[in-house]
Amino acid sequence: MKTIELTLYKFSELSDKAKENAINYYLNNIQDYQYIYHEAENSIKAFNDIFSVNSGRHSWLDYRLNSIDDSVLELTGLRLRKYLINNFGYALYKPKYIKHTNGHKTGKMFIFKHSINYKGENCTSIYSKLNKTNDCILTGVCCDMELLRPFYEFIDNYKENIKGYEYYTLEDLISQGYHNLKIAIENEIEYYNSEEAIEEFYENNEFEFTEDGKIY
Repeated sequence: MKTIELTLYKFSELSDKAKENAINYYLNNIQDYQYIYHEAENSIKAFNDIFSVNSGRHSWLDYRLNSIDDSVLELTGLRLRKYLINNFGYALYKPKYIKHTNGHKTGKMFIFKHSINYKGENCTSIYSKLNKTNDCILTGVCCDMELLRPFYEFIDNYKENIKGYEYYTLEDLISQGYHNLKIAIENEIEYYNSEEAIEEFYENNEFEFTEDGKIY
């Protein structure tokens, strides 16, 4: 038996050639984008359920509007804005969360939801009736915002930009939302393929390497 002394390195301590080896190993063996697509698909499913949009025939990243009445698809400008607020305001804006409490709070300004916490104790979630939020309200992830951003911009900015939004249709908003999500997915994957993100992954998970960039 013989003992070999081995020097190990952090990613940031590797030579350029060794870093290249470590990066290639990550790209070929570690990278996994399934969670990105999974989150995006869940957001699209929730979005489609609300607006009666059907998935495309070949991909969930495409859509069909055959379930939406032509009279709705023909709405533009102010009529479309009113339609969205009246028919989908409940889905676009949710009561803002305030806090959890084990006590009791009275008043008509609050919404109470009772549940059991992780300790098995009864608790109450308090939400405001006055203040609303639109932050990732479909599934709780950022993909929600990519899909819904055109809707919020149209609703919130219409009065200041009537001429700019005068001919917007529901299909325009849906199309822009899908486009936003596709771009966001591409950008996220591009980032996770970057040396910066790979180094962050290796450093955060405390990987150690041999001198030639192989994981020890």
